[in-house]
Amino acid sequence: MVAIKTMVYLINIPHQIINFICGVM
Repeated sequence: MVAIKTMVYLINIPHQIINFICGVM
């Protein structure tokens, strides 16, 4: 369960970065 949570977290990091960049631009 921890591995799945970590994987989801790592997948969400680039998504948050993209959202942040789109929000700034």
